[in-house]
This record gives sequence, structure tokens and C-alpha cells, in this order.
Amino acid sequence: NLTYLISTYKKGQFVLRLPKAGPSKLKMLIGRSLYGEYANSRQAYLLGIGAKLRYFDLFGGASLFEYIKNEGTLEKNDLKNVDVLTRAVVTLKKLHSSKVAFNCNANMFRTLNTLAIFFNSERAGEISQDLEVVIKIVRKIKRIFDRLDITLAPCHGDPNPNNFLKTAKGMYLIDWEYSGNNDPAWDLAFLSVGGEFDREQDLLMMKIYGNQKDKTLFERIAVYKALVQLWRFFWARFQIKYIDNQAEKERFLDMSLRRYNDYKKILSSDEFKRALDALKQI
Repeated sequence: NLTYLISTYKKGQFVLRLPKAGPSKLKMLIGRSLYGEYANSRQAYLLGIGAKLRYFDLFGGASLFEYIKNEGTLEKNDLKNVDVLTRAVVTLKKLHSSKVAFNCNANMFRTLNTLAIFFNSERAGEISQDLEVVIKIVRKIKRIFDRLDITLAPCHGDPNPNNFLKTAKGMYLIDWEYSGNNDPAWDLAFLSVGGEFDREQDLLMMKIYGNQKDKTLFERIAVYKALVQLWRFFWARFQIKYIDNQAEKERFLDMSLRRYNDYKKILSSDEFKRALDALKQI
């Protein structure tokens, strides 16, 4: 996307986002619609955690939001500050505990399965890893999670630190492209991965989130962290297919390899194995 800040004499300031190309091929592949982003962005504004949408092109994806005066977006190191982490987690909790029903569901198991099959058949970007193994792992985890009867809630889907906007009035979330009704543990796992949390930070995040009634929340977060890295790997690899600049291709290639290695590292960790074993017993 290309993003512009527009200042007017009487009407205030606006943020204009223009896609560089047509509708995202990635979103089309995984079944995410522009209407879902439009509808969910409006709901986020009504909840007080999103910007006010003034225009949205349902065919091309161009959008115009009212500008929110802010202190910038978060960096991963900002989340080491307990106050900043608290405000970020409280913002997610406000979204998850709301009575809002988003326009669409975000089925990340289906998304990952679709992308693994796509890359395994296309061999896009000369992926050397055996993605058939990835497919089997995703399906195995899905079977375990299907038995848990998880209650879906409105989720952002991509709560990287740089999608949190710091303001004097509180924290806002931007970029609702991958939002939908999902397991809230996915958002928390994504925040943990984006902030590069250790176990102590994960426990603090959960303490702030404060959902003691959800007995498997910590285990789901621990498992989802692997899948979040897998999703980020696929996302980066998909960009490579449609980038002409060689330096940018190499940057995304390096990014994707780091994320895939992180995915494998989490899979082999004791925390992941313990969490998956605990979920199997339920």
C-alpha cells in the first residue's frame, strides 16, 4: 500500500491508503474479502479502538480514515514497559469481550492448509522445505483444537506491535485486513511473537488479560505461536512472487527464512510439546 496524510483547511486530517495493485491475490486465495475489512473496521471504530472510516472502495481496497493524533506506533521493545503492555493487552481484551460479531470468521487452520498446499504445488520462490510435513502438522493440531469447543470472538488477526497506535486517550488498533471471529488466543500469540516475549512476559500478558475461566488459554497461546510464525512465513513468501525489485525480493526471502526457522524452533521447544500434550488430554 501507499499511505498519505491529507490535511485540509476546514475538514481536518485524513489518512488515505491506496493499494499499489488490484485486490490482494493472497486474500483472494485464502478467502478474505474487502467487505469484511470494511465492516470490521467500522465495528472497531464503534468500540472506540479504531479510526473512523470515511470511504472504502469495495472493489479496489482504497480507504480514507479520519486521522488520529498519535505518538506513533509501538515497537517490540516498547512492550517491555509494563504500562505499555497493559494498554495493548487491555485493548485486545476490550475487543475480545465485546458483544460485536464480526462480518467473517478467520479460520487460520484452513488458511495455513490452503497456503501450504499452494506453495507445495507451485514451489513458489524455490521453497526447499517439505511442505507436506507442514500440512500434516497443521491438520494434527487442528484435530486437537476441534475437540476444545473454543468460543470465537472478534479478533484483529494481525496485532503486530506496529499495528498499535499510541495516543493520549489510549491505544488504538489499525489495519483490520485479517480481522474476523477467531480464537482470542491467536491475537495474544501474535502479540507475543511480534514482541518476542519470553515465558515471563507471556505470563504477565495473561495476568493482565485476566481470563481465569479459560483453562486452556496458556496452552493454546503456546501452540499458536508456532502457527503464527508459519503464517508470517507464508505471508512473506507470497510477497516475493509479486515484487520486481531484486533487493526487496532478497529482503523478504531473508525475512521468510527467519520466520520459518522460528517456526521450527518453537515446534521443537519443550513448552510447545508440553502445551500440545496437555491439550490432547482434554
